[in-house]
Amino acid sequence: MSNKFKLYDLLILLEISRSPFISGYDIIVIFQKKFNLFISPGTIYLILYKLERDGLIKGEDRRRKGFMP
Repeated sequence: MSNKFKLYDLLILLEISRSPFISGYDIIVIFQKKFNLFISPGTIYLILYKLERDGLIKGEDRRRKGFMP
């Protein structure tokens, strides 16, 4: 895994820790607004599912899937 993805992992974990319930779409929007950075939904969800498999976050199915620390 490249350092870029490790940085994305940390940034995503930081955003999840700031919000009690956040979706992948929310993270994409935050990255665009805060960092002027577009990350594709495929990349975001790949990282989110990896973090979930690693036990770092927990996904929940609601109206849309959200992730919590």
